[in-house]
Parts: sequence; C-alpha cells; structure tokens
Amino acid sequence: MLRLTVSAGGSSRGPEARELDEIQSSRARMAAEIASGVDAIHRHGCLLKDLERGLLDFYALSGDRLVFLCWKRDEPEVSHWHPIEDGFSGRQRLDTSELE
Repeated sequence: MLRLTVSAGGSSRGPEARELDEIQSSRARMAAEIASGVDAIHRHGCLLKDLERGLLDFYALSGDRLVFLCWKRDEPEVSHWHPIEDGFSGRQRLDTSELE
C-alpha cells in the first residue's frame, strides 16, 4: 500500500515514503540476519531443511550407512533419524546403540 501511495505521486520526502524506506531497510536487515544464521548452521556441518519449522539434519553413520540425524526446533534433543533419500517423512525414533 505504501509503495502504491509513493509511486502514485506521493512526495519522496513525505511520511509514506519515509515509512516505506524504514520498512525496506528493516526487511533488508532481517534478511541479512537470517542469511548469517543459515551460514553459521551450514559451517557447523548441518543442513537447514525447513526454516519455518526449524528443521535441521546432521550427517551420521548407522553401521556402514550414511543417514541424517533429524532435529526440530521444538524438540529438546536430537531424537530421530531418517535415510538420506527419505527426508522428513521417513523419520524414525533414534536408537543410539546403532550410531557411531
């Protein structure tokens, strides 16, 4: 709405234009913050699978098989895993005796 108001002939110094600039600056700062957080997650060897759900996967070995440990933001600890090819729908309860 603000963009429409400004583009329809509103003053570039008017309150609508200033508010639009503030919103766009805030959005850019938030996007940079999110990108920085995602980069930090990746640097730790994790894969961010779903930002909205806070879903992370971690590589692990189960015997001689490469799998993903799987964690969601609302879970107190890593307690699930899934085959790499299955994704979230293939989640299974973690049996720690099988992991190295």
